[in-house]
Amino acid sequence: MKKLRMRVATCVAVPLLVTACGSGGQSGPASTAPAVAAQSSAGATPEPAASSTGMSMGPGHTMAPGQTMAPGQTMAPAQKVAGGPPDEVAMVCGPEIQQAIKKILRLSATPRSSSTWKDDLLRCTYPLEAGRLVLLVKKSADRPAAVAYFNSRRATAGNISRLTGLSSLGLPAYQTTGGIASFVKDDMTLEVDATALASTVGPEETTRSEFASTIASNVLACWTEH
Repeated sequence: MKKLRMRVATCVAVPLLVTACGSGGQSGPASTAPAVAAQSSAGATPEPAASSTGMSMGPGHTMAPGQTMAPGQTMAPAQKVAGGPPDEVAMVCGPEIQQAIKKILRLSATPRSSSTWKDDLLRCTYPLEAGRLVLLVKKSADRPAAVAYFNSRRATAGNISRLTGLSSLGLPAYQTTGGIASFVKDDMTLEVDATALASTVGPEETTRSEFASTIASNVLACWTEH
């Protein structure tokens, strides 16, 4: 698994970073080399936000309708709520991707997100200062259904090109100049939509297309590791 993850880190040719998964902690500074640098994680998971009732939840999580929690109870960042998406889908709204966005854009605070889960489609929205970032994950019945869904999305994506790093791993993948990056792994289709962001983001003035492909690489690294 680690060998595959390193291939992800080295074959996407953008000057950003792929963070390690599993801890949701801090990693070292972004590499300035032409390839993405794989970093190790250490440190604590961001503190959960407390509600007005004294209950708290992990970043990116929402309560299912009618669900309650005892005062002072917390929800682990990767915990699946009743009726919610599988853990590997929900992680795009969790600490690993939050930390990746924070590190890439060099934000002072961990970005928050909101999500919806309907018809086996998770929509995770990050309202960033540079604009809105949306991660979509479709959970299909099986691999062929996932590829069919991916192909239907690609057919309407507009000006597309191969997402070279991910395609080289045998994954159907593409990106657009407007800021979309997408791939299929097993029965899951990821689409990173950065089209609402500014044309360049972060102190390195990274194009939104490069930013989208790097976030996609971070998700793949986590899915591969798990």
